[in-house]
Amino acid sequence: MGVRSEVVVAMKLDVYNQLTPKTVDWLNEVSDQQNMRSDGDGVSFLFDYIKWYTCSYPPIMQLYKELDLMERDEDFLVIDACSEHPESSENDRGCWYENPWGYYKDISVTIGMG
Repeated sequence: MGVRSEVVVAMKLDVYNQLTPKTVDWLNEVSDQQNMRSDGDGVSFLFDYIKWYTCSYPPIMQLYKELDLMERDEDFLVIDACSEHPESSENDRGCWYENPWGYYKDISVTIGMG
């Protein structure tokens, strides 16, 4: 049970290299997909159907703490896409909107009729 999300964590390589080894290991072990840009521009981690609890799960709390302490919001992006709270941006961080993967948050709600 619990609320689950799709999450992407993307960052420039020099930001990634400043993370603690414990955080790097967690990102690599827990994420469902890792993508290191061959041009060296960055690295991304995709999480599918994860409980992304930023205030109660220590590895996620540590990731946010490390990113916040760097004070380099323009060099990383965390997007929490939660279907139960689609309009929420509470867990989103960073503003690397020109990231090489083109990640962005898109929200839409549709009512279908058969």
